[in-house]
Amino acid sequence: MFGHFKYLGSLAAVLSLLAAPIAAMRPGYIIPPPPSIPCIMYEVRAGDYCYKIAVVNGISYQQFLAQNPGIDCTRLRIGQSVCLIPLTISGNWGKGLYSGDAEGAATNEEESAGLKASTQCQAYTVQPGDVCSQIAENNDISVTKLVELNQSVPSWSGCNSLQVGQKVCIA
Repeated sequence: MFGHFKYLGSLAAVLSLLAAPIAAMRPGYIIPPPPSIPCIMYEVRAGDYCYKIAVVNGISYQQFLAQNPGIDCTRLRIGQSVCLIPLTISGNWGKGLYSGDAEGAATNEEESAGLKASTQCQAYTVQPGDVCSQIAENNDISVTKLVELNQSVPSWSGCNSLQVGQKVCIA
């Protein structure tokens, strides 16, 4: 007889686990985004709304919603972080060629910092407070394009790792 109680205890544990997803379907419950998906983050500013954030950053509204499951576009908060583009790490991140700055070709200082003069791009020097979305907007490109331009830059570690003084390609 006691063996049945042991079984019922295990059954109760299983049922409680199954009830969790059902509870998540309650009205007003927000499903959190998948854990630890690296992506380019954007910080919501005054006047932002989901569609505007998507279009300004060069992704479709549907892509934006897919990157941000459970987001309530009617309740965006200033300072809230949203995912723009999931980062896919490939073998060429942090490798490759880069040169130039807004004034011309790479300098010896840039080359000694790991920047090569074989590939030309217009560079921008990261300033305090800069974020990818702002750099992209100020230079009339999408964040997607900014990331694409910098995939081969040795100093590029992604939008979440910008450093003051870092050179990034903007064209």
